[in-house]
Amino acid sequence: MSDFARIEQRQCCARTLQTVDEAEPFDWTPEVDLVKGLIVPARVQVLLDYFDAARKRASARSQVFVHTVIEDSGLDGEGLAARLRDDAGFAALFEGALEAGMRSAHDQKVLLLARVVAQAANDIASVDDAELVASTIRELQPPHVRALTILADHKMQHPDASGVAAVIEGMAGLRTRGPGKATGSSQILRALMGVADDVADSVSATLERQGLIWNDPPGFGAWGITDYGWRILNLLRNTNVAPDGQTALAGDVTACASGDQQTHRGDQIPGGRA
Repeated sequence: MSDFARIEQRQCCARTLQTVDEAEPFDWTPEVDLVKGLIVPARVQVLLDYFDAARKRASARSQVFVHTVIEDSGLDGEGLAARLRDDAGFAALFEGALEAGMRSAHDQKVLLLARVVAQAANDIASVDDAELVASTIRELQPPHVRALTILADHKMQHPDASGVAAVIEGMAGLRTRGPGKATGSSQILRALMGVADDVADSVSATLERQGLIWNDPPGFGAWGITDYGWRILNLLRNTNVAPDGQTALAGDVTACASGDQQTHRGDQIPGGRA
């Protein structure tokens, strides 16, 4: 057979195969399903089902977030969309809070973040303030909220335990540094939180880093809750309780925040400490 004849034969075969494929495209679905069944055992499928459910929960949280922002802000959908389009700062706040809410395993955190965003929706000047509050809420986990509640409750029961008296002693040169390396708030959490000392120290450090509490250097023992800390506690209180009776994130913060700092006036420290 000549080269020309062989080329013509191959072209004919190619045309024939193309015609067959176009008329009856081969269905690989059974084979694909078979391979999936071989390489994805039942225990792996359970995980895949879990991840699918997690995606659905995240989607549900996003809907709750948007609905809460609209309801609390008084804006309709078009008004919120216009606010997002016209204000890059508010859009960044909204997107960051929404993303954090979708990742959170706690529905109350979604509501907290949504309400912070809603407060800024009608007030351009409060966007920066709301961004800081949202950043704090994103960082707080149930142990942190529980610790802040414990500290607030202890401060109400012992309003001058480490407040004005300690400052007066310091000004008079009467204070001496103790041998301990733990801060005052860490000592309280070590005694009352029921966790290992290093965990209590870590939780205390997080609260201080977020500006919710203050501490004198380790060994002196003076500590307190800042005005911002009481503000966050009030925000937790105003979020109300969950349907199962549990309050926002962890613990009962209502009693601790209900005083609106009135109980703590005897423990006011210059420079914003309380």
